[in-house]
Amino acid sequence: MPKQKTDPQEIVKSALNIFLEKGYHNTSMADIANETGLLKGSLYHHFKGKEDLMKAVISSIHEWYKREIFTIKDEKTFSTDQKIQALIKASEEIFFNRRGGNFMTNIALETLNVVPEFTAMFRAFFRDWIHCVKTVYAEVFPEDEAEQLAHQSISEIEGAVVMMELFNDKNYLRRAHKRIYNRFKSLSSVTK
Repeated sequence: MPKQKTDPQEIVKSALNIFLEKGYHNTSMADIANETGLLKGSLYHHFKGKEDLMKAVISSIHEWYKREIFTIKDEKTFSTDQKIQALIKASEEIFFNRRGGNFMTNIALETLNVVPEFTAMFRAFFRDWIHCVKTVYAEVFPEDEAEQLAHQSISEIEGAVVMMELFNDKNYLRRAHKRIYNRFKSLSSVTK
């Protein structure tokens, strides 16, 4: 028998599981209701519809990154090198060990230009990620170079994750991280 009440965050977590499995377009509110154990109509008590629920999922993931990952840039006891290593370690933890680590990219590509509100939310997420990396690089490099390196690093990571998933080979991401770290070490030694 379906549950009659649940916490909105529980619904968001359940919706994330279904969106990971089926994608945005192939997921119905009935699928989410089945996953949560709620009656379909009960979902509408918390969310206007699937689009509203996806916004909550995207927002929840973004907030998690802000708390758990993007704060690495603010670590006062870490050197720049340690911050880069911590970001690499966090990246590998997410993409190797968390189901759906590449959710933001996958759903962004699936819904690009279809749901403009999602596109804006994904852009905000990637801007925050780039800003995090840029802030770390700016400890060593001029602002414009830090910006360029941050964009390059995030692009390289995302491309490596796609290849890693496509060929089921974690070495794509490991090599990308190694290139990013080696590039940082090489360029920072020239800057000193």
